[in-house]
Amino acid sequence: MGTSHDDAIFVVKPTHDVTAWVEHIDRDAQCVLPDGLGTLLLTHGVSGEGQALRAPQGNEKVSVRFNPEGVFAHPKGRQGKRKLKKLFQEYRVPTWERRRTPLIYFGDQLAAVAGLFVCEGFDGQDCELLWDKFHIVDA
Repeated sequence: MGTSHDDAIFVVKPTHDVTAWVEHIDRDAQCVLPDGLGTLLLTHGVSGEGQALRAPQGNEKVSVRFNPEGVFAHPKGRQGKRKLKKLFQEYRVPTWERRRTPLIYFGDQLAAVAGLFVCEGFDGQDCELLWDKFHIVDA
């Protein structure tokens, strides 16, 4: 299938809808993402290779989701919240990747968008989010 982005044409292979997929993750346990989207790892400590976050607090279960519909985010260091749709546009994320970018939640609050930004109030030096887009695991 062909599609355009930034005045270029891309050939994009068909993919499965992953917007309903939700997975809880533990620190230092690799999470295999659906549909060949790679793996995620939330580590103890920070190496500088990924996105630095504060540790989840007592009752905050960490989950990975993919549905950006109606979600607002406040990237660290920016003024106010914006719709994730608008932020994806600002970060020049192609439309076909927006529903395939991992959203990391602490409890019911968006903490980070993998590969893009950490949300205000979730930054820290306790753990690190690593998204390996190329680590494909056969299911």
